[in-house]
Amino acid sequence: MLPEERTRSDPVDDIFNTMVMYAYPDPGMRFTTRPKVLLYFDIVSPYSWIGFETACRYSQRWPVNFRFVPAYLGGIMHESGNKPPGMVPARGRYMVKDLARLASHYQIPLKWNDNVITAMFDKRTVDAQRLLIAVALDSTDTLSQSSRPESVVSAPPGSLLETVARNLWLRIWSTGEDITTTDSHRVVLQTALPDKPSEWVDSVLQKASSTVVKDLLKSNTKAALDLGAFGLPTFDVQVEGESHMVFGSDRFHIIADLVGKLAFEVCYFHFDENQLTTCEVLQVFAQIRTFT
Repeated sequence: MLPEERTRSDPVDDIFNTMVMYAYPDPGMRFTTRPKVLLYFDIVSPYSWIGFETACRYSQRWPVNFRFVPAYLGGIMHESGNKPPGMVPARGRYMVKDLARLASHYQIPLKWNDNVITAMFDKRTVDAQRLLIAVALDSTDTLSQSSRPESVVSAPPGSLLETVARNLWLRIWSTGEDITTTDSHRVVLQTALPDKPSEWVDSVLQKASSTVVKDLLKSNTKAALDLGAFGLPTFDVQVEGESHMVFGSDRFHIIADLVGKLAFEVCYFHFDENQLTTCEVLQVFAQIRTFT
């Protein structure tokens, strides 16, 4: 039966909504302050992109303050003694397959291309990260003391930083275009923020090469290292005055536990006249998979 043909309330939606109500209590009722999640990322990291987009999606569902923090992966790898996945041939081959699967699963247009290697090892992405710091500084939400109590330069979902970061990721990890030169950064700013005047673009580009911005990127990177970071994305989950470091784009279920988003439990319902068919039960669990 098509949805518009139902003459009674949709039992699939009714049961799904009931399960959400019982299994996902509002974490705001558990905490005196709203949980905060800082996501440290670098454009060169495809897993950072996955974590970034996932955080954007959950920011619409969870009563949690997400903040995006540009950091420099090269500095983190060097200081922590970590090695890139490509340094282990078997791991590098697996990574290519893994990214293709993840791109399909998360519906992100992530594609391995030759430009990635050039950006990673030859030109590097430190200037792109400095650009993001400059963009974040230009966002009013970042400059406001009320919305930026932390000691790192960051910006929330929906900010200029989100838009520019996504465009940088699309260039390096989807279309295979350069993100390492000032000219490419100008194109990114003009494409991502077409309403901004050329004077604003020039100002941000100039700021990105300043000593102040360079030092701020170093400070953000040090903050990640102080958490214990050895790669990106790294999350700083702040709950009730405590900080929890979580690594990896595939750890949102752990973040969920920390901020009070409970996993679905096995529930039993008495359906009476609204007894679900087998097909409708499957629809309920399909919605659960989409919701989570």
